Amino acid sequence: MPKINIPVLDDLNHIKYDGTKEKIESSLIENETIILNNKIINSSKFNTVLFADKEIKNSSIDDVVFNNCDLSNIVFLNMSLYRVEFINCKLVGTNFIDCTLNDISVKDSIFNYSNFSNNKIKNMEIINSSFIESSFLETSLKNINLYNVDLNKSEILNTPLKGIDLSNSNIEGIKIDLNSLKGVYININQSMDLVNLLGVNVK
Repeated sequence: MPKINIPVLDDLNHIKYDGTKEKIESSLIENETIILNNKIINSSKFNTVLFADKEIKNSSIDDVVFNNCDLSNIVFLNMSLYRVEFINCKLVGTNFIDCTLNDISVKDSIFNYSNFSNNKIKNMEIINSSFIESSFLETSLKNINLYNVDLNKSEILNTPLKGIDLSNSNIEGIKIDLNSLKGVYININQSMDLVNLLGVNVK
């Protein structure tokens, strides 16, 4: 299991978000609907926040905890996320395009129909979460741990999974190319979900 560096949060100030500052730093924001407008976020925590942005680009999110938040349908474009936790969050249809994600923890969250294209992901753990019909295209993965992750009908193309353990996750209906599949760990029952990729018929 990869060692995940957790967010560094010190002396958070409980604030009411007004959107006027260019940065959000050392802040606790709760029970609000906000638009970030490409702001830089450092050392902050969001509790039960709805993010109404359509696109966030060319920015960074460092040392941040999202707890019970909704970030659905946002496009994160050319972003960097470091030491970020998503706990009981909803990111349905969220797009991460050309992003760098390091030290990311996802727990009890829904990422259905999410898209990770041309991402660089390092040191990430995903636990008890749903990624149904999500896409990983041309994505670089390093030190990834999955436990009880629903990848039903997800698409993984040109994304090497060597060394990643999928044996305790759901991969039914997964779409994956053979090069991406090499070196992955699965259980005996999951082999039936992948055998069609070999072009053979099982009686």
